[in-house]
Amino acid sequence: TASLDFEEGTYRFTAMLMSMWSHAEHGVAPDQMEPGIALEDQAHDHVLDFGMYSLRLQAEYVVLDGLALDLRLPVRAVDVSAHFHDEEGAEIANFESIHHRDEVLFGLGDPEISGVWRVLEPGATQPWHLQLSIGFTVPLGDTEPDPFVLGQSGDEHQHIFFGTGTFDPVIGGEARYEASGWTGRFWARSRVSLYANAHGYMGPGVTQGGLGAMSPLGLSEFSFMAEVGAMHETPAKWGGEQAKNSGRTEFMVNLGASWFTSPNVVFSAMVKRPIYTIVLGGQMDIPLLAMLSVSYTEMAEDAPVGEPSQ
Repeated sequence: TASLDFEEGTYRFTAMLMSMWSHAEHGVAPDQMEPGIALEDQAHDHVLDFGMYSLRLQAEYVVLDGLALDLRLPVRAVDVSAHFHDEEGAEIANFESIHHRDEVLFGLGDPEISGVWRVLEPGATQPWHLQLSIGFTVPLGDTEPDPFVLGQSGDEHQHIFFGTGTFDPVIGGEARYEASGWTGRFWARSRVSLYANAHGYMGPGVTQGGLGAMSPLGLSEFSFMAEVGAMHETPAKWGGEQAKNSGRTEFMVNLGASWFTSPNVVFSAMVKRPIYTIVLGGQMDIPLLAMLSVSYTEMAEDAPVGEPSQ
């Protein structure tokens, strides 16, 4: 999108539609076996395919020179396709599970309110861009009761939900070095949960970041990106106990491309390939993430159009 001018009174509104696909699977522990099914008929592996879709509405308003208010509202949907395999890896037909099922989930995520401080702006005398943000999320997304307690009781339950049920602080920053024909970029962002919600759930602390470069490669309407990324997730907790399938550190390679069809519309694609993962407890194996997005931006008429950014 176009670069936002941090002069008082400038605003920008962005709507981004994003889709992401992933494949995941995990073995079945003894306490995850299905109630009422003989041992020899139990599934050996749970195999899941996810289609994740998000509409993010974002409004930014510069309240003072160099200082802006940033509001983000995510609307999300997840399409889950569940399969169950025996010890030989063959799919078990018509298998019913209390843990996973074919379904489509839809709901509001937790909105985020942040203050953004533009510390440095690149110009003729210096090539650096530096921006810091701090804020919090508002607990409007749906939450669920403890799925592990329900699972141990033999009751159907849900592992996917769109909110934490708590006000969570968020902090982030971005630094860029503008050079002729390319831009170097470092970014980092962290969100933590400080207390448990009404169901006894305390969300994980998630810190992620990336170091990479962007360039149009001589094409005026395109931008290409290569990045090494990292993510650290502390375990979520249910009733003060560490949640299963939670807590991991991951390094990945990210490749992306954006097509600027106009100053307002951007189409983007990205693939993320984990190259090293450290997990805590039982975890799903997610070998690849693929993402597609399209965004539309509307700005104040007196806001200048800058270089395309991601």
